[in-house]
Amino acid sequence: MHLSTLFLTFLSLSPTLSQPTSPISVTQLFNFSTSTDIENGAIDPVTNTMLITTFTDARLYALDLNDPYPTANLLTSFYPNATAITGIAPIGHGKYAITGGVRGSYHYYNETIYTIDFGAFAANITASPVTKAVAHLPQAIMLNGLASLPRRPTTVLAADSRVGCIFRIDTLTGTSDIVIQSDALSAPANGSSEIGINGLKTHGEYAYYTNTALKTFGRVKITDDGIAVPGKDGKVEVEVLATLDSGLEKYQWDDFDFDEEGTVYVAMGGPNGSAIGTISPDGDVEVLFTKVVRGPTSVHVVEKEGMRKKLYITTNSGGGQVVEAVL
Repeated sequence: MHLSTLFLTFLSLSPTLSQPTSPISVTQLFNFSTSTDIENGAIDPVTNTMLITTFTDARLYALDLNDPYPTANLLTSFYPNATAITGIAPIGHGKYAITGGVRGSYHYYNETIYTIDFGAFAANITASPVTKAVAHLPQAIMLNGLASLPRRPTTVLAADSRVGCIFRIDTLTGTSDIVIQSDALSAPANGSSEIGINGLKTHGEYAYYTNTALKTFGRVKITDDGIAVPGKDGKVEVEVLATLDSGLEKYQWDDFDFDEEGTVYVAMGGPNGSAIGTISPDGDVEVLFTKVVRGPTSVHVVEKEGMRKKLYITTNSGGGQVVEAVL
């Protein structure tokens, strides 16, 4: 493990950089000694344990964020039924849903929704969970981001980057359907990336997403059951809230998270740069910092009363990093 800490102060850069009131501390908490492609993560609020999904033999790891020098504890591998696991979302206390499949060239096979249940170990997520395949999606091509419904957490929404749609899956029954399929969620045929909708989160009355190829951040209004709400014309509308332009075109948006004020913290990677950015509720896009993170793939916000806000970031380079930023 290599531990590096950087205290960042900000000069005037183009494009606009956000101006924190205190220096941001960015620390690499952990990186794998052999190349591991971390895709996403979830932080258990009870144990402060971070679960991370990988493209490396579909392995699921846990890191104890209470430890200043955490190690990655291998919980389980979904191999050979899946060679990569992507999205992860909580569906109950000590229970999570995970998307996984056999990875091809922008085309996955055996796309499946799994559940993991820590059961009696939920208060100390270090033991191997009970793993179950609950739904197969034969029409899916490349499942990516995953989000549970706030009022129906056992129902999850899954982004398909190649179909350009959002699936809805009941993890109790295994039934699934398509909430919305749209060009706004797809990758254009002549685009620089073949990945359309990528990150996915539910927040309030909406499902929010990033589109890597179109460099857009948007939302779709949904019901408590995860059904897309049509507009006055009877059609479901995809609302684009922000785009990567004005000097930020070199980046590609990945997974993201909200803070309590509604600001979005988003991984900005791609072949030409690495950064963590913010999207304001008004749609203003800013670069927060560019150091330490190498190929960021997801951001997770932790806020506790009386403490500075923290971001936990996963990456697919630098061995595969877990980085902490104290704002």
